[in-house]
Amino acid sequence: VQRPFLYSHGRMIDLGTLGGSYGRGNDINEQGQVVGVAATADDSAERAFLYWKGQMLDLGALGGSFSAAHAINEPGHVVGEAYTTDDAELHAFLYVHGSMVDLGTLGGLASSATDVNNRGRVIGWSYLADGTTYHAFLYEHGSMIDLHSSGANSVAYGVNSKGTVVGYFTVGSSYDSLNRAFIYSDGVMIDLNTLIEPATGWVLSMANDINDCGEIVGYGSIDGASHGFLLTPNRP
Repeated sequence: VQRPFLYSHGRMIDLGTLGGSYGRGNDINEQGQVVGVAATADDSAERAFLYWKGQMLDLGALGGSFSAAHAINEPGHVVGEAYTTDDAELHAFLYVHGSMVDLGTLGGLASSATDVNNRGRVIGWSYLADGTTYHAFLYEHGSMIDLHSSGANSVAYGVNSKGTVVGYFTVGSSYDSLNRAFIYSDGVMIDLNTLIEPATGWVLSMANDINDCGEIVGYGSIDGASHGFLLTPNRP
């Protein structure tokens, strides 16, 4: 059975659940606040949780039966996804000041928030109104911004304090699509593969996170084998 844990002072601490038998921790901030998803009594539902100082708090949902927390920032803002009333739709949420805020979608029936920076900017992905295409988004000042102008799919995974976003987008047909890592800054999405020397042989498929120094981690391939990468910006 999968259980959330915190490893501290040389030992693994079982964080428990919300009354059920399983759960999973997804992120932690510098205060030691842990977020994730855990089963409720009799494993009847799954709920986003916030664990702090020995207590696991059920963050609730958006009227439906499921929620999951994916990330937490230093002020303690939590983001993830939750079902709406009657489990009709799955929406990205921001949990702040004790309340779960529905961030909506880009027109489709599903969205999810994957990260939040310390200024409260939220990123993730959302389906469009066509029901088949999903795009990376940035949520700020009460609005969800579509980061991808083309019809290709994309997902945002990491955002730093400057609001620079990384993730992946797809190229090619839906039956033969390839993933390409991207960086989004100042209103423009750029293929990270265009920012490295082609002679390296790398194909960067996914960017998972970016820090405030602009260093990016992810994975890709070189010589036909998959590897993780660390990109460091060129400094003048």
